[in-house]
Parts: sequence; structure tokens; C-alpha cells
Amino acid sequence: MPRLEDHYISISCLPLPTFIQGGYAIFEPGENHPNRNDLQYFLLIFIVKGQLFISEDGENYTINANEMFILLPRHHHYSWKPTETQTEYYWVHFSITGKWVQAKEPVKVGSEIDIPTLHYFTPTVTMYLKKKRSFTNKENLFSLINRILKIVPTKTTLASGKPNNYLLIYYK
Repeated sequence: MPRLEDHYISISCLPLPTFIQGGYAIFEPGENHPNRNDLQYFLLIFIVKGQLFISEDGENYTINANEMFILLPRHHHYSWKPTETQTEYYWVHFSITGKWVQAKEPVKVGSEIDIPTLHYFTPTVTMYLKKKRSFTNKENLFSLINRILKIVPTKTTLASGKPNNYLLIYYK
């Protein structure tokens, strides 16, 4: 039976997904990711260093350095085990107003927007994200994330009340 980490999240891109907030988190050994079950956004995590032990709806995952993982909106996620080493990662919250589905294979997802017959040529555009995957060319990826974060800077704290150390700017 395939694990959910091998699934794809297929998202309708009419309208496009919207960036909500992002940052850079540093967890010391023994710390946990916040326990959430009401987050209305997708959470995209890019591990820079260490490992994050996270559970979504009771399914445990280990996310290693140079891997990305996506958590679904309004699904319960929490640490199933504290970090063992210093763990650093970028996180990005994004929202969609259209349809999405998680499945074993990519699924073409239609738009929620009524397309008038005058615009019959409007294609169905679907973004396919693997729930968990490794990434290469991390310098370019992290530069892109930092550029996005630099445009929309915010101050946040973790659930523990500690400041969230983020916006490490690698790109100038």
C-alpha cells in the first residue's frame, strides 16, 4: 500500500494560489513543531538542516535536509517526535479558492470559476505537487524563497512564544 507521502496534491490554478505568509524557523534539539488542526492554509516546508518529525492526521513523516513537504489545510498536524538536532527550514503558507485533491496520481482539477462560452479556449490549468520530495539546486530555490519573503516581511512568533528566526537573506 503506497504511503501518503508518495501522493500528489493537484490544485486548480484558476485562480492562482495566493501567498499568505512565510518564514524561516530554527528548532533546537528537543523542540516540537506547533500542534495545529485549524490552519486554513497549505503549509509548504523546505528543510535546510536537520530533520523534522511531523504527523498529519496520525500519519507520521520524517522530513530530512534537502526535502520538501506539504501539509493540507484544516488537517491536524503536529510533531510526533521532538527534533534530535538543530533543525532549520523555510515555511510558506498559501491559500487557494479553487478545488484541490490529494491522490496517488496527479489529477486534472477543473476551475471553480465559470468560464463564459465566449472564452471556450481557456485551458484547465492544474499544479501538481508531490506531497514529499527531495529537491536539488537548493541555492536557487532558497534565493527564490528569500526574494518572496523579502517582498512581504512580517514578524511572528512560534507557538512556544519564542521569536521565529527567519528571513535569512541569501539573495541581494
